[in-house]
Amino acid sequence: MNLFGFGKKDEDELTHEEMLSKLVSSGKHNEIQQKAYQAIQRNLEAQPGFAHPYEAEIQVDCLKTDSKITDFHTKKLKDCLSDAQYLSVLLDAGLKTELHKSTPVSLEHDLKSVIGQYQGDANRIKSELSEAIQALKIFKGANGIQRPADYPYSQSNTMFLIAAFAIGEAIANSIFLKWQNSGLMSLALALGIALINVVGNVMLGIRYRDKNHIVNKTAISGQRNFIYSVLLILTLNTAIALYRAYVIDFEIDGKFLFESLILFAIGILLGILSFREGYKMDDEYPGYGPLDRKVKEIEKQLEEIRVQYSGYANNLIEAGMSNLDRIDQRILTTSASFQAKLPEMAAEIENWSHNRSSLISAYEELIHVFRVVYIANVPTNSNKYPKTLTPLPSNSQLEIAKKQITQYLKRRDKLDRDITVLRNQVLDAKKILSDWLKSNEGQKLIDWPT
Repeated sequence: MNLFGFGKKDEDELTHEEMLSKLVSSGKHNEIQQKAYQAIQRNLEAQPGFAHPYEAEIQVDCLKTDSKITDFHTKKLKDCLSDAQYLSVLLDAGLKTELHKSTPVSLEHDLKSVIGQYQGDANRIKSELSEAIQALKIFKGANGIQRPADYPYSQSNTMFLIAAFAIGEAIANSIFLKWQNSGLMSLALALGIALINVVGNVMLGIRYRDKNHIVNKTAISGQRNFIYSVLLILTLNTAIALYRAYVIDFEIDGKFLFESLILFAIGILLGILSFREGYKMDDEYPGYGPLDRKVKEIEKQLEEIRVQYSGYANNLIEAGMSNLDRIDQRILTTSASFQAKLPEMAAEIENWSHNRSSLISAYEELIHVFRVVYIANVPTNSNKYPKTLTPLPSNSQLEIAKKQITQYLKRRDKLDRDITVLRNQVLDAKKILSDWLKSNEGQKLIDWPT
């Protein structure tokens, strides 16, 4: 134990070299001699045919050193052996396990698992789409429509401009009207008239599309909406113009007449634009636009599922291909590492064996020192004492490592050929996977939902 940095190292702190040096030191020899004299002094005799109990203590000390030596060399061999063992497993067992993730069977299973998550929604949407397409087909056939639906103004900003001008006109009208009403009442009245002018004409414009209907009665009814719009525009704007004149007791001067005519013209224009916008915001044939849009909206829902699934599918395919590239690259790197580190591994085994031999020699020497002192001073026990010493137990880890290195050295001569075989297996797996992805079965899964 160290005290404030002084004193001897603990045994656990010693390196294997220090422990081995300690075993062969003169100090250790003196210690063993002392133990022999202590055994004599205490009358600790050996049993006939068995080694003295103190020899077991010597063996324990040596085994501790052996354990330290083993730890040191196995750590140094660990990195070298990991590549070699991986390569050995591949050479002995083949690539079946490694390639499993990239086989068509595995990829098909994964894709079907993802499909299962979306199958319910996809089936429902496809059913709705089929019904919507059928309804559109019947509608087009019944009404003699062969062209695609056209509603270019459905996303137009024109209505916002109309609303802005309507609000402006309402504010201007409220300025006139507030001479006979409160400001809030004037504004509410002006906004109400503007709202009727815009919304009413938009609705009439929508109904005016009925003029294009194949049924003559419906077409005539639709044409009337143009007349209704003209009447609404003229009635509203004439009424508001007369009311503006009324609030000033018809004391009309040039300025009032000019401003009133401007507001009247704006009101007429807003009515016309609102009617046109109502007519143009959907397909000219009544009822065609909503049916066509419903089909497109459902198709969009199905496309969203397709895009999400496609992302998962592409990731799975990419992972499968990347796995093959990773395996191929690892085969190359581990084989190169194996060949480069094999001499280092052989040298490490040689050093380990040398340390083991030194340990055995030290062990035998210490046993000899003990026996010399003990037998020399207790000659009556010389016949009882075994002639051979108890051998130090073999190091199984060293023996396994030796066998591994021997196998690796034998395999090195044909390693290049074996690596080529492994890489060809990877190439074959790539071709099999690629062919499956191009097959009808593979394309059906990749393009789902169709």
